[in-house]
Amino acid sequence: MTYKLSPTPHYELECIAIINNIINNTPIKSERDEIIKNRGNKHKAAVTEFFKLPIAMEDHMRKNINLVLPPFEQNGKQLAQFLFKQYASPTSHYAEAVFHHIMSLEHGVDSCETAIIDHLDETLVANAYGQNIISSCTPSEFFALVEKANTTDEDKMAAMHLYYNFDMYHSYLAALLAHAKELYLQAGPNAATLAAPLMSTLESNLAESGSDYITGILGITPDETDTHLIYPTLYRVNSFAASDVYGTNIVVCEFGLHLLDFIDRIKQTSDTATAEELLKCISDNTKRSILQLLKKGPMYGSQLAKELNCTTANISHHLNRMLLIGIIRIVNENNRLYAHLEREKLHGLIDGLKEIF
Repeated sequence: MTYKLSPTPHYELECIAIINNIINNTPIKSERDEIIKNRGNKHKAAVTEFFKLPIAMEDHMRKNINLVLPPFEQNGKQLAQFLFKQYASPTSHYAEAVFHHIMSLEHGVDSCETAIIDHLDETLVANAYGQNIISSCTPSEFFALVEKANTTDEDKMAAMHLYYNFDMYHSYLAALLAHAKELYLQAGPNAATLAAPLMSTLESNLAESGSDYITGILGITPDETDTHLIYPTLYRVNSFAASDVYGTNIVVCEFGLHLLDFIDRIKQTSDTATAEELLKCISDNTKRSILQLLKKGPMYGSQLAKELNCTTANISHHLNRMLLIGIIRIVNENNRLYAHLEREKLHGLIDGLKEIF
């Protein structure tokens, strides 16, 4: 496994996550409260402490963010609303698509068409061009792919709007993230110091075990042909996120500041406690639906999102919960993170329920 560790967060990706939660009114407090609800009072003090910094960062950003930046005084708010609107069918909001294009440019790849199509319906990217999508996609092919996309007319109109105004949205997002980064550094100025223990642990364990370490703690099998750029994330303290940089063999990974602490706590719980967690899992409609879909075969995030008519961010949230108790595993196949059902583990936990009743 080829990897490079950063001592500081990927500030732009951090800011995108914070701005998204602010604009869509999905505060990170809600994530904290759900974890406490799911884990019970036993972990309340630790979870509350873990989330203090992210909540403070989000509050500072909410109070000081200015969506109306020069030279976008007339339409800044509208541009932000468009970029961060969560459509029903795409894999994520368009701010992520535009920023992934910005990252690709840094590595010598220029294809706004691919960024938009992958956001609109990523299955089309794999089916139409495979690994050569970046060099193959022309404007005419882009228009044809939009028509073929398995999504709503509203989504298709949004994709076309972004295409014709891509330079404007590109410039606006770059300005917004530069502004947001300043606010981020005001709220979390000691990022390198805070992240040092996590990155030191990752460095030593990756040096010793390589991809086996990632597979062991997260159930994710990295593609050995890719270079993984690993950043700490102070905001999403208990999550792991990975995204491809279009047209390269580079994967940008964000490791939650307290993710390893969360995993250790789960491992320390008894089989009965884990079985109780399974009860909560299968009592949740979305998680139960995901398990039923995975029973038919492996699926990746946007496929599950389309089947269940929710956002990929929501699906990722549910998958993370199931990953922690081991009833699914994640495998990187053809640059897609597929969720697989762990039947034996699931059946073992079901047997563990006998101890409760």
